[in-house]
Amino acid sequence: MRPYATFNVIAALDGRPNPTSAESVVDSQIGWLPRAALIELMSRDTELMQACLRLLTLQNRELMARIDDLGFRTVPSRLARLLLHSGGFESEVNIPLDTLSQDEIAAVLGTSREVLGRALRQLYDMGLVRREGRSYVIVDRAGLERLAGE
Repeated sequence: MRPYATFNVIAALDGRPNPTSAESVVDSQIGWLPRAALIELMSRDTELMQACLRLLTLQNRELMARIDDLGFRTVPSRLARLLLHSGGFESEVNIPLDTLSQDEIAAVLGTSREVLGRALRQLYDMGLVRREGRSYVIVDRAGLERLAGE
């Protein structure tokens, strides 16, 4: 999550158990607001309520896009999309892709490290990407975009 992002809004609003979990991969500070306090604030502040609705709508759209990716895109296609967007994972969190292990990248893509390794090999063999140290360098952006379906 990016700085100042909210987490667990669904459970905070409906009072049911948290449907997700999170683990910090960098030093973090968090704030916590009890459900009753959030509901009270939202009843008095329509801008806060609208912001929560916008957040839930955005999260719903992102979830639908992830489900579409998992259901209809191959791992090489998902990897191509990840590599094309801001060099990787930075659009979602403040962690450059080249600082993540292959296990962590595989988790982002919803696959195993072994399948990720085969997908990377495919991108290398196709001449779309090369590795320089820990960084992934896009060699053929147009080809990577075609593979990503963009």
